[in-house]
Amino acid sequence: MSSSHPFLTIDAEHQSDAYVVRITGELDLLGCPDVELALEQADQTEADRIIVDLEELTFIDSIGIRTLLQASRRSAGNGNRLQLTRGKGHPAKMFRLTGLDEVLPLTDPCLRPAVHDATWR
Repeated sequence: MSSSHPFLTIDAEHQSDAYVVRITGELDLLGCPDVELALEQADQTEADRIIVDLEELTFIDSIGIRTLLQASRRSAGNGNRLQLTRGKGHPAKMFRLTGLDEVLPLTDPCLRPAVHDATWR
């Protein structure tokens, strides 16, 4: 999947029982529509789990956080399939500072084989 944001890449891949969306780079106002589209497409799959891999996300602003929070709320009303990796650096710090590390369905990537085993083009 391409992105209109020059510093954002979104890859999506179906892995056995999981649909993995990998977000790389900077998630801000310009990139949010592309992420929303990718997450809506993931919602339409029959996958048991939707995993959003944030391990290579380097920056997230308040609009990016809102986008992930809205996806989490949608998932809560639609089978709770969504899981987000914790990320590192700035994004992980933003989740901690806002308290969203206690609210979002965060998981460690090492516990999710689909993230670890995914082959990205």
